[in-house]
Amino acid sequence: IAKQVKYLRSNREKSKSIPFLSTSQIDYLYLYATNGKELNDDGQYLLDLAREQLDRYPIQNKPRLAVVMAKFGKDAEAKALLESLNEYMVESSEMGKYFDGKLVQGLSASQQILMQTSTIEALLQKDVEFSDEIEAMRLWLIQSLRTQLWQDSPGTADALHALLLSNHYSHDNVKGLGQKS
Repeated sequence: IAKQVKYLRSNREKSKSIPFLSTSQIDYLYLYATNGKELNDDGQYLLDLAREQLDRYPIQNKPRLAVVMAKFGKDAEAKALLESLNEYMVESSEMGKYFDGKLVQGLSASQQILMQTSTIEALLQKDVEFSDEIEAMRLWLIQSLRTQLWQDSPGTADALHALLLSNHYSHDNVKGLGQKS
């Protein structure tokens, strides 16, 4: 990452424009954030770059960026990203809350699940403020399991992680999960 940051710094000076972070650079920040580590100089530079153009990132990167911003105390940025994500979601009583079909068209089921689970994780960073949204998104995960065949282990693992991820997890939060009808 040090070589990439060196390139980003020199490119910014030459072009006078703000470099755009790659998904791997966002993942680098995410790993630091979720492991509770302090950012080194390179990581801080990447965080500062991300903050300068949050509205330009594709929807698929916004959940992880929201987690990063929340973990590093950038609450206003995290909230703006979460509000942006919410604009792309629809909700129904039967299926819960999920990303609009036009937005996820072309994404595999696994990618859709990852986007849903990453958004749940991001919403959990803000604690109780989004509890209804989180439960509605979990409902979509459960319903998609019932209506689709999840064909890969990573997608299934991501979904289970999102269903169980919470400091306030209780059996009542995921009604009927694991119970026979």
